[in-house]
Amino acid sequence: MEQNFVDPYPGVPGDLHLPFIGDTLQFLSDPIQLLDDLAARHGKIFKVRMIGENLIAIADAAAAHEILADKDGIYSSKKGWDFAIGELFKGGLLLRDGQEHRYHRQMLQQSFLKEPMAGYLKLMQPIAENYIAHEFATGRGAPVFPKIKQLTLLMATAVFFGIKVDDSLPSINRAISDIVHAVTGLLRLPLPFTTYGKGFVARAELMSYFRGLITERRRNPTPDLFGQLCVAEIDGKGLSDAEVMNHAIFILMAAHDTTASSITSLMYELSKNTEWQTELRAESVQFYRERDLDYSRLKELEKIGWAFKETLRLHPPLVVFPRKLEAPAELGGYHLPKGSRVAVVAHLLHRSPDYWHKPNSFDPARFSPEREEHKNHAGAYVPFGSGKHLCLGLTFAEMQVKLLMSKILTRFRWQSAPGYAPRFSVPIQEPMDGLPLALEPI
Repeated sequence: MEQNFVDPYPGVPGDLHLPFIGDTLQFLSDPIQLLDDLAARHGKIFKVRMIGENLIAIADAAAAHEILADKDGIYSSKKGWDFAIGELFKGGLLLRDGQEHRYHRQMLQQSFLKEPMAGYLKLMQPIAENYIAHEFATGRGAPVFPKIKQLTLLMATAVFFGIKVDDSLPSINRAISDIVHAVTGLLRLPLPFTTYGKGFVARAELMSYFRGLITERRRNPTPDLFGQLCVAEIDGKGLSDAEVMNHAIFILMAAHDTTASSITSLMYELSKNTEWQTELRAESVQFYRERDLDYSRLKELEKIGWAFKETLRLHPPLVVFPRKLEAPAELGGYHLPKGSRVAVVAHLLHRSPDYWHKPNSFDPARFSPEREEHKNHAGAYVPFGSGKHLCLGLTFAEMQVKLLMSKILTRFRWQSAPGYAPRFSVPIQEPMDGLPLALEPI
């Protein structure tokens, strides 16, 4: 236990105070404020203790690029994420490295090519239209995040798993939420009365649910991602039942939680920046005046695309990307020994005045072809990660956002209360109060 009190990084700014707990409680209470405070105090690279682990936080673009590009294969994503999500999301792509990661990525990436994506859009449109028309408006000032999360779950289960709307969806949503929230559980014991333990119970429920589907999908393959994973092969080798279920749980989380976070944050920004809300609404109205949405037309919703990217800059769903060193490294002028844990902090990179003009302002036009501000510094914009572990679903996420936002904008206008600013929780950013907004039908 004594080694917990020894500072392994004496030359790196920061304070590894309080054994085990460190800054964990403040991180769970207000993670964004804590990160801002630590960066203001210590600079772009600093040490911090979270949930019993010592971390080097990286808010320097060049260092972030080096870590995520990982040209020498020394920054392990598997070992970086393992302490936080290893038992809860075991087998997901983030928890694989090297050849194993390449093999499983190859298995999954076929489901994100143009042809299947066009099919997903056709499936999602009626789900989105029906839900937004009948379920979305819940009264003035009602929280919108739960509604958005339910809608993105409906779409994810339909297009990736071929699951129709039924009574199982609320339990699936609860199970995924329990697993995600378990990541930040302080008592890391799988006891049913703890936040961490509830995540294990939820994981077992999802494993049981997907196990019941595998036999039928292997016998009668379906075109959805889950059905294709059941029969996919590379060089005559397929995935085991456990591997299929592990990927299913991870994809189900990634396919709706992160998108729900992004759409909610975008609605918040548009509630404050009403001139952009008006501009995006005009783009959407004009778009549907010409003809319906299909995959080939997505690029025409250009300004919604800018606003989505700007929202990811201000409110990245994943605040940090952890890695663990497999060998010693020099990073940002500091020597880090093998076994060091580093965390690329997207939130700090995305709001640094060294990389962005007026970094705290909502300015979608910074992503226009004329400006392309995000290309000025490699490593300064990493909402989907980068390098070998660049998110497979980034194009799918943008497609979902363009579909849902264009439909919402043509049906509603909204605003938040004067002076309102939500606090966001982690590990996936979401408003702690659900984001109450006054939605008015147009």
